[in-house]
Amino acid sequence: MKIHIIAALLMFNVTNQSAALEQTVNSDNKQVEQWLEKGLAAHKIDDLMGALNWLGKAAKQGQPKAKAMLGYLYLRSDEIELAVPLFEQAAKQGNAMAQFELSTLYAQGNGVEQNFTTALAFLNQAIAQDHLPAIYLLASSYEQGKFGLAVNIEKAVSHYQQASNKGYPTATYRLIQAYKNGELGFSKDKAKEKELKDLLNKHSEEKAKQEKEKLADY
Repeated sequence: MKIHIIAALLMFNVTNQSAALEQTVNSDNKQVEQWLEKGLAAHKIDDLMGALNWLGKAAKQGQPKAKAMLGYLYLRSDEIELAVPLFEQAAKQGNAMAQFELSTLYAQGNGVEQNFTTALAFLNQAIAQDHLPAIYLLASSYEQGKFGLAVNIEKAVSHYQQASNKGYPTATYRLIQAYKNGELGFSKDKAKEKELKDLLNKHSEEKAKQEKEKLADY
């Protein structure tokens, strides 16, 4: 669902931030990290103004995750001209989310000139950091022949399994479907299907526990 932030942009002066966003974040700056956490918390409860405010403060100090999240908000609001520079800055600082988003933009030619080589380069940078959506995207690209890649089911399965084993539910769902319907070179296998469903439940429980622990820290 698109987030409309035109009104918010009137209170968030992006133009005056451009130079400040190039700064490198001081990892010891607890204030900046607090702004980031407040921005992420605001985003979780759909408080757009709060998210823009706190993430903007952190981004001005060069915080890469804040830049990536701001880029994400702008991208989902069709403000692509604001999203791309933020993603580029965050990607240079090694932010996997920004690298992943840039990979999809270059693959689609959305806001940038389409370039599959650049798209794959950014995708592989994110994968090198175990960014699970990136691993899944590479798997689906091998399955469907996207990103300029030739269809390669063996590689697709390998990456689906990698993402699934690391707790990415979308990859596990795809493997469950494959065993259910006899896809991806698999024979129908109810036992394997059940095994993967159990794995999915286990990862869901672990994630719920982690979220509960995070809440306890506030």
